[in-house]
Amino acid sequence: MMRDILHNLGVGVFGLSPGLVSLLDSIGLNYREVIVEESALYSYSIYIVHRPLNRQEQHWLETQQHSGNKLAVLFTSESSIQPANIPVQNRYCRSVHSPDLLNGPLSHLCMIDCYAKVNFYGGKQDIHGICFVDKKNSQAFEQSIYLGIPIEAAFYQFSYTRKVFPSPTGHQPNELVSRSHIGHLQHLVRYALEQLFYSVDLPYLTKWRFPTAKPIITLRIDSDFGTQESLRTLYGLANEYSAILTTFLHVKAHEDWLDWFAQWSNHEHALHGYEHAHISSSYPLYQDVENGYQAMADAGMTPKGYAAPYGIWSLQLSKVLDTYPFSYSSEFTHGYDGLPYWSPKSLPNSNDAFNKRLQIPVHPICTGSLHRYQATESHFIAYFKRYMDIQHGLQQPLMLYHHPLQPGFASIEFILKYAQELGLQWLSYSDWCAFWTQRATEQCNIYYHRPSRQLHSKIKPSLFYELKQDTRDFAIIKPNDWDSQKVFPMNTLTLRKIHCETMADEKFLQNRFSNKWRLLKETIIQNRNRIRL
Repeated sequence: MMRDILHNLGVGVFGLSPGLVSLLDSIGLNYREVIVEESALYSYSIYIVHRPLNRQEQHWLETQQHSGNKLAVLFTSESSIQPANIPVQNRYCRSVHSPDLLNGPLSHLCMIDCYAKVNFYGGKQDIHGICFVDKKNSQAFEQSIYLGIPIEAAFYQFSYTRKVFPSPTGHQPNELVSRSHIGHLQHLVRYALEQLFYSVDLPYLTKWRFPTAKPIITLRIDSDFGTQESLRTLYGLANEYSAILTTFLHVKAHEDWLDWFAQWSNHEHALHGYEHAHISSSYPLYQDVENGYQAMADAGMTPKGYAAPYGIWSLQLSKVLDTYPFSYSSEFTHGYDGLPYWSPKSLPNSNDAFNKRLQIPVHPICTGSLHRYQATESHFIAYFKRYMDIQHGLQQPLMLYHHPLQPGFASIEFILKYAQELGLQWLSYSDWCAFWTQRATEQCNIYYHRPSRQLHSKIKPSLFYELKQDTRDFAIIKPNDWDSQKVFPMNTLTLRKIHCETMADEKFLQNRFSNKWRLLKETIIQNRNRIRL
């Protein structure tokens, strides 16, 4: 009789707090908060415990396993639940390195930035210590995973630091970015949940990350003091390759010819501030955004998004942006190298848990970052080719940025040409944001029938879905693949390989934090050059 059960391919959650909601929305997994009194509504095999459980909840969870249904559970550090008879070390950790993963299918997990107090389980100091797998544990679940990195802190930590980035050319550029790495956390939690689904013989199903089967690419242009000539060259090149640029305008630099941008209507124009300056006080910051916003609106380009000068996000900036209808912002001191995510408000106890803006991470290394360390045009091309190959292999978005007055025109042309060869889909930031908003609103309950290997949906999905049965392969399910009964037979799947690689190598992991004086010198130089108001 149990073999005929339809298994819900979502997760039940104890403690659905803002950071976890943002994380699950980015991952694309269907979820629901568990209320024990409504337990008859659930048919989940996977649960996330994200807060301490009371006795009733703990008893209920254990009885689900004894009822004959295989269960697997992810215990986050916020749950305060620890594995029995396993040593736990709690200490501050900047980054967890796992060099043994470098050449395997989990190479993208070889480096997890934390910058927080972390639980290490079982005496291990690598990914196996912060993502501890407990099979057939004392609680009798099929499998439990204990996550040692705090999730909520990553979304409420507003500090940033200068980090070194690996490079195939050996230049090791650096940039000022957020300490915590939400992109790494997205990868880690996705990996943990995948393992739990596989442990109970279920496929792993999530909403696909893109509007079509093709991965997307974006190219952000920060117009910083750019001239008409430099910008015309970039727009002309983009049009030649049918690429779409999103230009964040330094309005004051273009104020006398702001209406010139209207002729490039196939590209998006967003706000980079009136002045190109770091402004820490609230009222001058509001004046700057207001001046830039109104000037763009008067020129017929009402901006939908904002990117802070120097990539510096702040609580004051967030509050100012709240007063405008921006649908997204993009600051790499808040997030970088990851999937877009919704930013919780500044305080965990805020009545309005989420602001209306999507945070769109970007890869923070541009030609200028490389040029500071004597990299040449050929080095630029080698760097960006490697980045594009890695992102495409992982089926992750390619999100690059450039400044019109910086060197590297040939490398930008290479990016556009190579994107065409890879068959990538170009999106503006506003279109990327619109898709991500649509994606977050679809909450389909999709079930798996094990004997027939069929998927059943309550409503017909309108999005593409990704289905995985192991870490190496994936398949895409299109909206029109479902039959009239909202059933999809898995025997029709076409599997594709995931190619996992990373720019990091063992030497980079060993020496990543060794050259602190070089980073300090760069920080001092950049700090001196920064315009302030």
